[in-house]
Amino acid sequence: MIANKKILPSIFFSALLLLLLLTCKKEYSYEGALASGSLQDSADNCLPKEIFGNYYADSGFTDSNYLQVEVRVDKPGTYNIYTDTINGYYFEATGTFSATGLTTVSLPGFGKPLQNGTDNFTVFFDTSICNFSITLSDTNGIIVPSQYPFLGDSCMVDSLLGFYIKGIPVSDTARLSFPVDVKIPGTYGIYTDTVDGYSFFAKGVFTATGTQNVILHCFGAPQNVGTDVFKVTADSSVCYFSVPVLLPVVPTNNDHFPLSLNSYWSYNDIHNPGDTIITKISSTTSTDGISYKVFTETNEGGQQSLSNFRKDGNDYYEYFSGDKYTTAVAFKTPVYGELHFLKEILHKGDQWISDGYTGITTNGQQKTIQYNFTCLGDNNYYIVNGSAFSNVYIIAMFPMVRSATGDFAPTGEETDTYYARGIGIIYQQNYFNDKPTDAIQLRHWNIN
Repeated sequence: MIANKKILPSIFFSALLLLLLLTCKKEYSYEGALASGSLQDSADNCLPKEIFGNYYADSGFTDSNYLQVEVRVDKPGTYNIYTDTINGYYFEATGTFSATGLTTVSLPGFGKPLQNGTDNFTVFFDTSICNFSITLSDTNGIIVPSQYPFLGDSCMVDSLLGFYIKGIPVSDTARLSFPVDVKIPGTYGIYTDTVDGYSFFAKGVFTATGTQNVILHCFGAPQNVGTDVFKVTADSSVCYFSVPVLLPVVPTNNDHFPLSLNSYWSYNDIHNPGDTIITKISSTTSTDGISYKVFTETNEGGQQSLSNFRKDGNDYYEYFSGDKYTTAVAFKTPVYGELHFLKEILHKGDQWISDGYTGITTNGQQKTIQYNFTCLGDNNYYIVNGSAFSNVYIIAMFPMVRSATGDFAPTGEETDTYYARGIGIIYQQNYFNDKPTDAIQLRHWNIN
């Protein structure tokens, strides 16, 4: 559906946008592969962190003593996030990230503070580091209410995360982060009014003075489309922020890859602003007695490529040359076959493997290519170009290559494709050696 590697981009080898809604990952990469990402944003500013619990000398920790950090996940896999050990205690968490994007991780506290004072910690993840401080109480754990005026009436909103869609309960990713100026450490409760069926709230303990980020989690479900204005109340101060609520796209059919004649899609090339890829189902053809719909894709330069697709029950296939979705191998003579690239009724964690495509490469070697697929998410909501899509499948594809003898090995390439029910591909992101490369996102569409 989205171009051949010779043009730009393809149904699997191109790519697309943002945020997240989440989840599982490939078999070969999740077992033992390390996640990559950062504790910082793209401008190298540390993402929000928050300390929970009471801290005072010679007292052990409970489940309420933990560090919460915001993490930008660039590549799913196993992770270890930890701090140095200061004054007899530290924080650490291990686990598995199953999707890219922003997420929150809680690091339990270990050990026991030895003496009162201010402890300056460094937290580590991948190659990134950030700093934070904890001031131990000298009152045997009795924490008084803090004083924390806001830095301005507009809340100085740092980031609003999550999806806000009419009639849809907010997810765990829906939250607001903004800075406050703490004058006196202690307990806090910060909340908003309830607007249009949902609200934000946070509580905890400030352990030090100065400017700190607070994360307010969201609860409820927006009831109307538009912009909702919230009032935040904390201590004796108030401030305001707004949340845009979108109308969900209503699909006209149930297919995650529609195949009706004259349907079309246009895509923005994220890495080449102004470029648009147009895909249209233009005709029907037959190969080896099997009927396929012909997708004609036209790029910004007017170049065209043709791709053939069909559906059999709940399974989708493309008739293609086996080297189409990898640059690691090029066959001297095309090796044609079918690629089973998508299924209906998928669940997070589902995996399947394509047939093998064996041929002689341009440098005279025999190579076999296969493609491994993993469902990273099912029944997700995703926002692209201001449109909110429901029931989105997120499918990762990994080209694998082997010689005449030996095992399959990954090429380092990956394509994550987002399929919305009744719409088709809405977003696609390519990776090479875990680094994002090309991406495309849906702009306009018409499904017949």
